[in-house]
Amino acid sequence: MANTATNVSTGKPKVTGGVWVAPRTATIPTDAVSALSADYKCLGYVSEDGVTNDNQFDTSEIKAWGGNIIFRSVDKMDDTFKFALIETENIDVLKTVYGNANVSVDGVSGETHVAVKSEDPQELIYVIELVLRGGIARRIVITDGAITARDTITYNDTDAIAYNVTVTSYPDGNGVSHHEYTEASAGTNYEIVTFDVDGGSAIPSQIVVSGGTATRPVNPTKDGYTFGGWYAEDTLTTAFDWYAPITTDTTVYAKWTS
Repeated sequence: MANTATNVSTGKPKVTGGVWVAPRTATIPTDAVSALSADYKCLGYVSEDGVTNDNQFDTSEIKAWGGNIIFRSVDKMDDTFKFALIETENIDVLKTVYGNANVSVDGVSGETHVAVKSEDPQELIYVIELVLRGGIARRIVITDGAITARDTITYNDTDAIAYNVTVTSYPDGNGVSHHEYTEASAGTNYEIVTFDVDGGSAIPSQIVVSGGTATRPVNPTKDGYTFGGWYAEDTLTTAFDWYAPITTDTTVYAKWTS
């Protein structure tokens, strides 16, 4: 592919907010553009330095006689995000930085109290909303993140008070520490893949670029039944093909055995 200047972009925050958090029980977004649920709270303005993401991993090497490297393995990977929250009177910011249980507001006076404690950080869903060149949306989803470092807080006459935090993103059961979704360029068609769980636990719909493929979701659960796979029609005759291109809105059906 030739050099393409239009593929070069900056990453600005969405005007509605750049960093959002929610309890880990909230619905996790799986695309770049669908609306976040009411569980998500905006953390307001972030400093002009924006957000930095650091992926560091350590590897081990095995060498053969003579010094040739014949095998490499990844020992660990750290996936962290750093940003400075500058709305320091925002209750949701305070609860995110110090923990929900450590921030309270007096119902009469309106006074805010923060109890700073040494305790395990709370784990939350973090969503970072960006706008790339041409207004294209990019969404970074941290399904399990926790603030593992807070830098020095400076109080002076000239600088905004800021909470400079490091969020560590923990891997899920598939080893994925975070997801990045980028909206397709103008003119791209989308299809919606819906999951009919027949009374089982809910599975979020997926928005798929036309001609792309759906992603196999986690298996749903249903009291008293065993999940029997995903099928292409409600008669549960043909197993759904996860490699088949999606060219129209599609419903996938769950099968249950008692």
